[in-house]
Amino acid sequence: MSRKVKVVLNILVLLLAMAGLFFLGGFWALRLGLTKTAGKTDFYDRYFIGFYQNKKTVDGMAKADDLCKLAVISRFQPSVARGLFEIMDQANYGVVLNRAIAAQEIYLTQSEDYRQALSVCRGDWNFSAQNDPADWRALPEWQTLREAIVKDAEVINLAAQKAGGDARLLVSVLTVEQLRLFTSEREVFKQIFQPLKILGTQSKFSWGVMGMKEETAEMVENNLKDKNSPFYLGPQFENLLDFSATEATDKESARFLRLTDQHDHSHAYLYAALFLKQIMAQWERAGYNIDDRPEILATLFNLGFAKSAPKAEPAVGGAEIEIGGKVHSFGGLAFQFYYSGELANNFPLKIN
Repeated sequence: MSRKVKVVLNILVLLLAMAGLFFLGGFWALRLGLTKTAGKTDFYDRYFIGFYQNKKTVDGMAKADDLCKLAVISRFQPSVARGLFEIMDQANYGVVLNRAIAAQEIYLTQSEDYRQALSVCRGDWNFSAQNDPADWRALPEWQTLREAIVKDAEVINLAAQKAGGDARLLVSVLTVEQLRLFTSEREVFKQIFQPLKILGTQSKFSWGVMGMKEETAEMVENNLKDKNSPFYLGPQFENLLDFSATEATDKESARFLRLTDQHDHSHAYLYAALFLKQIMAQWERAGYNIDDRPEILATLFNLGFAKSAPKAEPAVGGAEIEIGGKVHSFGGLAFQFYYSGELANNFPLKIN
């Protein structure tokens, strides 16, 4: 064997060994929980408390002050107004529109321009309409994601129905996961996601379009069967994730295929919807109802079962995500989508 051939073979062996160590390291990092994000409390956390404490009673028609605010928002930041106008397609939209505008004002009222425009409401405003370049609704990633989610609307609604949950809540979590993927994988977004208008499917440390970890998916399955679990939902849910006889011979592989199927996202949505429902059940048993707290449920989706500790004043947070140069928390961004009005025709915004 020539010296050159030996050198080439040695290099190949070295590369294969390095690749093996990389994947082995990734495997153990996942198993030991080293890939988990610590998560931080959202900057606007204190404003969410006021949002839920100051619920207003609004009749079926929109009040004049809400329409005035909507007019200001449409002049001030059209990308935000678009979803709010979509809410007006719903019957008796007044209550929903009022809450959605209040949610947007958590962020808008930080702007002096917005406050000044609102003070006059009607008149000759001294600024021209323009989108905030850092607002997620103004980015091409959202335009692509919006179309991709609409394609899956039927499957998403069915998964939420099976789990007895809110489809819009499920989409709130999906939106954050996908925006995080789209903005962190810019080249892949430009070459694949944007032209094809499809969702990104993860298959490494987190799986599928919902970015669920293997141990979380396994816990969702176990909680369906364990009557003593605080996450137990009842006998009507016990068999929703049963494996077939063939799948049962290798559940790990079957689970991976379920969650990472690029052509059928039904299992990915169902696992996520059941996770959210199980968290609600745990908190309800502890005496705290968070069914209408998308920011808290999304935070816990991001942090996992182990971080779900029912309490009177839970914090909004989770992983920090930078989109368009602006940093969001996982739960805070989910809140923004939930009350944005975006995709309200496919996933109506409901106020309890």
